[in-house]
Amino acid sequence: MKETGILFTPANITAILEGRKSQTRRIIKPQPTHLGGGHYAWKQVPMNATDILQSLCPYGTIGDRLYVKEACLARANGEAYLYKRDYSLVEAAGIGGMYGGWKSPMFMPKAAARLWLEITDVQAQRLINIPQLDAMEEGADGPDYKVGYKAIWESIHGPGSWERNPWVWAISFKKVSR
Repeated sequence: MKETGILFTPANITAILEGRKSQTRRIIKPQPTHLGGGHYAWKQVPMNATDILQSLCPYGTIGDRLYVKEACLARANGEAYLYKRDYSLVEAAGIGGMYGGWKSPMFMPKAAARLWLEITDVQAQRLINIPQLDAMEEGADGPDYKVGYKAIWESIHGPGSWERNPWVWAISFKKVSR
């Protein structure tokens, strides 16, 4: 079983913990090559070869685990980790100052992970082809979940990123214990 670290915004971590988010989309890098006639390939694999593509997803495949990386710091005595998301902005600033600053989620060690996810499905798809149900499972608000998800996507990836319509890994997951 593969274990891979994955970054989420604090709002998305909260949505996962509250049971409102069970999918994530990540841009496929490099983007698939257009072969003409509406056909695409990634690393010479046709985009409709679902089983092969699932096995090539850098985040893992069905049954693999993701550990959520978040801003944290280790106490000076090494007893426990503190997590920035657990504190107000003022509290976080004070605590960060006491312990030498919060570490970027990118550098959080696996041992500090407190949220683990098991991959239940992996698909490669164009971003704007997200179904309404999937947009809801991305943590978007209704009644038009797709519009809500577009707002979430652009808040993370910047204005106009939705219209670029990249190929993405659509990863479904469930919370699990380590």
